[in-house]
Amino acid sequence: MRRRLIVAGLVTATVALACRERPEQRTPPPATPPTAAPADVSHGEAPIGSATTAAPIDPAAPPRASGRVHHLRIAIRHAKITIADGVTYDGWTFDGRVPGPVLRVTEGDTVDFTLVNEAPMPHSLDFHAAEIAPNRAYVNLMPHDSLHYRFVARVPGAFMYHCGTAPVALHIANGMYGAIIVDPRQGRRPAKEFVFVQSEFYTKMLPDSTRTIDWDKLLGL
Repeated sequence: MRRRLIVAGLVTATVALACRERPEQRTPPPATPPTAAPADVSHGEAPIGSATTAAPIDPAAPPRASGRVHHLRIAIRHAKITIADGVTYDGWTFDGRVPGPVLRVTEGDTVDFTLVNEAPMPHSLDFHAAEIAPNRAYVNLMPHDSLHYRFVARVPGAFMYHCGTAPVALHIANGMYGAIIVDPRQGRRPAKEFVFVQSEFYTKMLPDSTRTIDWDKLLGL
């Protein structure tokens, strides 16, 4: 089944997330000691692999960020997600939802970011809004490991984030993508803001009637 999913959620008059996958395929970097995840945050709001019925995603953009340092955390989970009425899909997710949560900061703000991999295989997260060394931040994270780093959001705009683990197309098609908004420092005129993230699911049926990715359909694009 080819299912087009149009999900509300990106910024002001900026309604497009334009992203072209990098032509090169990154090879897994040498293993580095993971940074322990903060002790004051939960590591398991939803069991991995549990069936979920996703609540409707609010199309309104989140409010403009306050403060100059933002402590953000995203958990990578494999979970069954509902992509249409009566249609369940074996998804790979950021925070158990597809697309991942909309993040919002202001130009010049510092993002203090923690990524936790609760999935049973390596994953990563590539922020298109960050000017940071890829070999430090965009590394493959092994199951049950976490990674912590900081970056300054220097360029305003609406950007995609996604899993950068090879094959990138597979990880994105399975649900590992989202949006980050960097507001200009001088602000904007009042407006009604929405976020739109567009994607497609290429699926085939499993014996239990759950759907999973059809790699051949995806490669046939």
